Order: sequence, then C-alpha cells, then structure tokens
Amino acid sequence: MKQILCDIFNKLYKFIVEVSTNENLRNTYIVKANPLDKSRAFSRNRIWNFELLARAVMFSSKVTLDAGLVEFFTSTRMPPTSKEAFIKRRALVSPKFFRDTGHYLVSTARGSRLLKTWIGDKFLANIDGTRISLPYTKELYSKYRQRDDKGHNLARMTVITDSLNKIIISAGMVPNNTEERKAALSLLRDEPFPYPLDKTIFTMDRGYPSLYLMNWFHENTAGFIIRSRRDSNPQISQFMDSDEMEKIITIELSKNRRDIEYERPEPLKVRVVKLPPRPGQIEPVVIMTDLMDAGAYPTECIYDAYNKRWSVETIIGMEKNELQIELFSGNRECCILQDFYAAIIMFNMGMLTKIVADQKIADSNSRKKLKHGYQTDLNAEWVLIRELLLVLNRPRSKIAGFLTLIVNYCVRHTSVIRPGRHQPHIKRCIKTDGKYITIQ
Repeated sequence: MKQILCDIFNKLYKFIVEVSTNENLRNTYIVKANPLDKSRAFSRNRIWNFELLARAVMFSSKVTLDAGLVEFFTSTRMPPTSKEAFIKRRALVSPKFFRDTGHYLVSTARGSRLLKTWIGDKFLANIDGTRISLPYTKELYSKYRQRDDKGHNLARMTVITDSLNKIIISAGMVPNNTEERKAALSLLRDEPFPYPLDKTIFTMDRGYPSLYLMNWFHENTAGFIIRSRRDSNPQISQFMDSDEMEKIITIELSKNRRDIEYERPEPLKVRVVKLPPRPGQIEPVVIMTDLMDAGAYPTECIYDAYNKRWSVETIIGMEKNELQIELFSGNRECCILQDFYAAIIMFNMGMLTKIVADQKIADSNSRKKLKHGYQTDLNAEWVLIRELLLVLNRPRSKIAGFLTLIVNYCVRHTSVIRPGRHQPHIKRCIKTDGKYITIQ
C-alpha cells in the first residue's frame, strides 16, 4: 500500500511540474487579462517560479505566513525573499489551480487500489455545509457581507466527502446568503467533480430535501439517500404517523412552495423507509431514496449509509479546529481561496497516509488481545505531511523513504478508539475579525 501511496504523491508532483513548465497549461491559471501578460508572468528565471510558489502556498496553509515562509526558505535552501515579493507573485496564480490540483489528487487516489467502495462497487459520498469567518475588509464586504455589527464577513462552505475513506472529494466557498441546496448543486453541476457521478451515491441530512435536487440526483448520479422532515411533504407526515415501515410514494411539488427557485420539477417516485426514533427523540427517522431495489439495498444498508453521513461532520470539525481553515495568510479573496483549497489538499494527503498507517496498525494489533482499537494520531501526522510537501521534488526513492518514516511514526504514536465517547467542545479564542489565534 505504501508503494501505491508513493505513486499517488509522485503523480501529484508531476502534475504541478507539468503546469509549471507547460506555458499553454500554465496560462490557464494566470490572473491576467492580456494573453501577452500571461506569457510573461513566469517566463523569466525568478526565485519564485510557479512550482515553488505552489508548494509554498500549500506548505504555509497551517501556520502564519511569516512562520511558513521562514521554514520553507530554510528547508528548501532557497535564498530568502521578502514577504511582499511572495505576496505579489502569488496574486498572479488563480485559486482554481489549487482546486484542480486537489481534484487531481483525489482522481489519482480513486484510480488506485487504495480506496474502498460500497455496495455494487459504488462510492458513498456525503454533502454538508458550514459557515466560515472571513477577515473584515472592504473588498470582501462587497461580496461576503454580513451584519455590520458582526465585525467579520461570513462565507458558506459546502463539503462533499467520501464516507468510507474519509477524504474530501470536493469543496466550495460562496457568500453566506447563498441557499445551501443551491451551493451544493452548483458544486456538482458547474465545477469538475473528481468521482464519476454515475458511480456515486450521495447522502444528505434534513436540510437538503428538494424535489428539483432529487430529480437532478436521480437523473445524473447513482442515487441519493436523504433524511426527510415531517413538514417537507404531506405524504411524509402521513407515513410518519402510519404503522408502515417502508413504502413507495410519488413526491409532487406543493402549490405553495418554490423549489430553490428553479423551473418546476417533475414528480418523482421514491422509496421511503422508517427507522425507530433516535435516543432523546420522539419522532421516527424517515429516509427517502431512489434506490428502489430492496434486495440489493435492504433497509439496514440504507440506515447504515445514512449513519456514515456523520463522517462529514467530523471532517468539517477537523478542518475548522485542527487545520484551522479560517486562518488565512492574506486578506484578499485570491489569497483566501488559495489557502482554502491548499488546506484541503493537505487534509487529503494526511487522510490517504492515514489509510496506509491504520492498515499497518490493524495488522500489527490483529494478534494481540486489546481492549480498544487504535488509529493514527492525526495531530502528529499533520506536521509530517507539511514536511512531505518539501520532499515532493526529490527522487521517487526519497519520497518512498519519507513515507515509510511517516507510516512508522504513526504506528508508534497512536490514539485509542473509544466508540460513543463524548467530550465537551473547547472553543478557541477568536479575534474580532473572526480568525483563530494559532500557537506558533
């Protein structure tokens, strides 16, 4: 598995180099209106070439810019430059480069034998969203404005994750006043998606039921699994109060409802399953799906798939609290989006490495009689993943050796898995502009 992981990271670096050296490809990621200016942007032999700039942005995504640049200069043995020079050069690179680099990493991992699949060799994906605090600047206020007395701007982050492999498939950031279902649909329909839609089943929580959205998933993907609220449809309310545990119904748009402001959707036949109320709740859980084959997808599998949706909540928590995705190295929108996508690349590199390390931990502990299971300690791994970004330009044998070092370190430094354990959330101190205070 380590060789597969080495191949994935080696291909990732080759993608960065190909964009850096291919002028036509590189120009698609240069923020210049004039084609001649695009060609000149990285044509001269400067210290900050495209490849070094890309790695420096990803390397600095977890720390403040000053600390990240000093460490990057020292580790790569490149002559130090001013922070202003770095900021000026990074403004030439479109954030879409980091988005596409992250998509390339996920696509490469999907094409390997590293990732697990669900029933029928399908991928199981989750969709959810959260709010991100942004710096309070005039430029951002014109697009991401919230209330004036908040002292900061807000964006809506939409995340699509892999339920079984715990990686982020795709993510986007839009103004906070964007309706969450619109944001999710835009991320799937208007941007490249690293997984084949016809082999991906999507799970969503109660905020996403929409007839138009369900029709789109039914026509373009392998299926959907959505938890429904009582007030989402009269038929759902009747089904909740009935003694039936499973039923096929046809959902129609209510005359009094607009369906996320799109054209009127067609009626859709769905399968609804009822599950017992969760602890502390009175009403049963009702899940809608277009997976009609009860033989291939029994009720237990539908319930299990919906339960796996919780992984997207923990991933969002890790992004916001451990990787501190709200700590940006600049105040301009281009810098914020670069950091946003760079943090996702770093997260996925860590989670792919975790898959290999967890397998080795499981193999090592399989012959032992242990009370609890063990897994990789992610807090220790993030530091090593940052260091991995520095050796990506070295020969394959060096990358393989460093990956062996990371995996062996993770095997020695593990954390205990205690299912059902709950700890109170410790809220970090937040500045007036909404960014976390990080310890350097």
